[in-house]
Amino acid sequence: MYLQGQGGMVSERLKQESPEPYTAVDPSYHLTAKALTRLAEKANEAGKLDESEQLALQGMARNITSGEPASHLLQLYASQKRSQQATEAASIAGKLWPAHTYTQTRLADYWARQQRLDKLIPTWNVLLTRNGSLHATIFPVLQQLLAQEEHKALFSPFIKKPPTWWSSFFNHLAQNAEPTLLNSVYEQRQKSKTPISKEERTIYVARLLRDQNWANAYQIWQTGISPKLLNKKNFIFDGGFEGDSFNSGFDWQISQTREISIKPDVTYGIKGKQAIHIRLKRDNPVHFQHLSQTLLLPADEYQLSMRYRLDTLKNPKGLRWRIHCLNTASTLLGESHALRGQKSWDTLNVTFSVPSQDCSAQRLRLEADSAYRHDHTFEGHLWFDDLAIQPITDKE
Repeated sequence: MYLQGQGGMVSERLKQESPEPYTAVDPSYHLTAKALTRLAEKANEAGKLDESEQLALQGMARNITSGEPASHLLQLYASQKRSQQATEAASIAGKLWPAHTYTQTRLADYWARQQRLDKLIPTWNVLLTRNGSLHATIFPVLQQLLAQEEHKALFSPFIKKPPTWWSSFFNHLAQNAEPTLLNSVYEQRQKSKTPISKEERTIYVARLLRDQNWANAYQIWQTGISPKLLNKKNFIFDGGFEGDSFNSGFDWQISQTREISIKPDVTYGIKGKQAIHIRLKRDNPVHFQHLSQTLLLPADEYQLSMRYRLDTLKNPKGLRWRIHCLNTASTLLGESHALRGQKSWDTLNVTFSVPSQDCSAQRLRLEADSAYRHDHTFEGHLWFDDLAIQPITDKE
């Protein structure tokens, strides 16, 4: 019964969005198969079922390659419980117009009423491919079906060779599904001959981070990173901003607004090929927290070091680098001095300790020093380069 309801919802959604609205046809015109189908629909709405059937049959005779008349007959026969004729009409309609929204919508309604999931899911595949607005309607149903052991085999073709809508569906699962279901789907994708996309991996890692499954998140994230970029001597990933991996897990997390631009760039005085450049535009107040990295530091004492340059950063309080525990976000492990004003290239160091309890993951983030909105208007340019975190070996 639930599938029947969803089939109807899909049909109504597509009727509202159809690029081919129902229009009256002048009888004096040479009636096309499409026009005859529209008249058949109107006759059906008026309760003239025999006339509706005859008009649709005329439409099939007028253009045997059109799936519209057969699609209407499918709907008509199904409503009259003429099962054999409905199944025949479904077969004809599907073969004539295998990728047409009009046809596939009516097929979906029919297969849903028949509880034929083996037919319904491939039909939804066509609709999802052609109409992204159906994601919100169909994805929750697909999630429910995927969670049931007896239906998992129906999803195998899409897991082995993901269709265009797969990333959006996987994102839906990452936001809503239980971890066991999401993990199972990702493991099946790993076994597929079609490689996991960067988007899938990033979505999955984000969910693992949300669940504070730090070790698994890091392991999965690493599979998408070149070994050359993993510096075991530095606990910060890409501290020189030389790579091209951002916003995928344990790399630099960068967000931008109209007031904030953050990107690797070239300037004088840098050690490598580029450094990170932050441009702040005085406009609307912004609580700056737009550059960060998640860390997995074992309990120990560390030193954060970096080179920085300030090109007239205007703000009464400035910005600070801060290290927090992620398990308990209120735990501040260390912070730099406030950065503001003008400064040529200089070195910044911060010493901090990671406790052995309740701090298995940490976040390094550049933040507005003040928590108050009236202190959140910034203007100017900052540069950072050569960031590193290393254990303090001499602790005497």
